[in-house]
Parts: sequence; structure tokens; C-alpha cells
Amino acid sequence: MRPRRPCIAVIVAGAAGLAATASRAAPVGSVGCLLENGAVVVPAILDQAGGDWLIDFAAPQTLLHETRAQKEGIAEPALVGDLRFAGLALPSTPVTVANLDPRAPGFVTPIVGVIGDDVLSRYVVDIDFEPCRVTFHAPGTAPRLKGQRLPLARIEGRPTVRAAVSDGRRALAGAFVVDTASKAAVRLSIPTAHGPDDGDPRQWSPTWIRALSIGGDLFEKPSAARGAELPASVAGALGTDWLRRYRLRIDTPGGRLILAKPRP
Repeated sequence: MRPRRPCIAVIVAGAAGLAATASRAAPVGSVGCLLENGAVVVPAILDQAGGDWLIDFAAPQTLLHETRAQKEGIAEPALVGDLRFAGLALPSTPVTVANLDPRAPGFVTPIVGVIGDDVLSRYVVDIDFEPCRVTFHAPGTAPRLKGQRLPLARIEGRPTVRAAVSDGRRALAGAFVVDTASKAAVRLSIPTAHGPDDGDPRQWSPTWIRALSIGGDLFEKPSAARGAELPASVAGALGTDWLRRYRLRIDTPGGRLILAKPRP
């Protein structure tokens, strides 16, 4: 009796499966980061303006600090430049020039700019806080990540999830921005948590509120601050004091936030 030959279709299907697995495991970019002053910081360069940039999903637009723009001889309020970070090369990226001085206190080195959601939302973004690393996947290619999955919706150029907070007397539920560049676990767009009347609210020393509820889990006494710069269409923002509990997958193209256990 002749030995049976493997079915060609099975071989082809197996090879295709292996190729798909390999493809899904390969990120398009990855970079070590710092969690500094409550913000995820990475090295990046826009044309010739290189240095420390914030990974800020709560910023709808990518920003260049006006002080650095002046140093580079840029007089216009906006420009289109070549942005490079994490092994990614993004030509013709629209960038707005902005005053970032209110966000500067607390950082060891000057912040050159902010990589905003207009760029970040193109990718599936994994953030590990310990050790700090940001990994970028093309939509639909990221390897499976086991963890709690929450629906993610963009509101005014910001990724949001549903959550609720309480100060013991009042409760507030709604959309909360995933904020990777602010320290307080919760920032509110209404004065439930109080801070000074001047300065950038991201730099205020956090107080705390009674509880945060998200995805069926309750967190007691999370740090809190006001989020005066947040749009009225959201209830608040969730910052790195809470986000750093997890390995994050911010999958804007797929409409989900995955909260995974930290690496052992």
C-alpha cells in the first residue's frame, strides 16, 4: 500500500496559518519610555526638533512647543513635517504650534512636543508601565492579549470609556478620556474635585474622591483633580495613577480598551 500524501490544501492552509501568526506577532514600532510627572514620555523627532515628547491620547492634535518652534525658525502657527518615533516614520504629519509652558513643571528635561490622538489612533497601542515600553501594531495585526475588555469610543478626537465616580454625596457617570499624560487617577470636568484656579490642571497636586467604578470593578479613594481643559462632552479623564495598574491595549481602530495584568 502506498503511503498517503498529505493533502496540498492542508499544507497550504497550515503555511498560511503560520504566516498569519507571524504577521500578527510583528509590531510596526516599539520604544522604551519613561513615566515622568504622570506622563508617558518617549524620544521623537519632528524634522530637526528632537527630544522628549509626550504620548497623550487626551490631546486631539499633535503639538510642537512654541519655544522649540521659535528655536527652529518656525513662525507659522501650524506646519506639516516628518515625525519619527518608535521606529515609525510618518511623513507629512500636521502639527500645531502651542504654548506648552503650563505643562512643563515637574519634567526633568524640556518637553519638545505632544504626540496626540490624531497620530496614535491609527494604531493599536500597547503600554507597559513596568518596565516602561510603548508598542505599536497595525490594525488587526496585534497578538491576542488576555484581559478585561471595555468598549472604547472617540469623542471630539479622544478615546473614552464608560465609568462612574462618587465623592460620597454625589455620583457622576459618563464618558472618561483615556489620559496617558496626566497623573491623577481621575480628573473631572466639573468641580467635584477641587484644585487651584490658575495653572494647568494636569500639574495640580491630586486630592482624592470616594470611589471610581469601571468595568464592574470598584476602586476606593483614587487620586483626583479637576480637568478644566476637558470638553463638556466628557465627564472626565482617567490618568496614569489608575492606568498603571495594568498593561494597556488602546485599540482605537477596534473600539476597545484591554486591561491586562502587569508582567510578573
